[in-house]
Amino acid sequence: MGFLGRHRAPLLLLGMIVALAVAGVFGFRTYRSWQLLRAATALGAPDTATIRPWMTVEYVATTYGVPTVALAERLEAPREASARISLREIANRRGQSAFEIVQAAQLAVSELRAATLVPGGLPPARGP
Repeated sequence: MGFLGRHRAPLLLLGMIVALAVAGVFGFRTYRSWQLLRAATALGAPDTATIRPWMTVEYVATTYGVPTVALAERLEAPREASARISLREIANRRGQSAFEIVQAAQLAVSELRAATLVPGGLPPARGP
């Protein structure tokens, strides 16, 4: 009987533990994404569900077509680095979770978009 024969049960147990840990990590990530999608859907802006804590204020503003300065003000970003600061950094400075600041960014983007729409529901025309 070789090494694998004697250690088969412990190796299988170790493999199962590792597989469960990996599944748990991905399950948690999936759950967090689902929470963000649900929050964005409740705001009526499901496309904002892709906002993540690593994104900077400028990146979010550019991606979602809202003014960077207005978004930074809504998120209470520090003036010295408002455009280049990540949502996670804002959350840390405010003592909030990253999830809470992402929800705040979703709400801000949704409100800023609504504020720039004309009565017909289309965004204003740009240039000639």
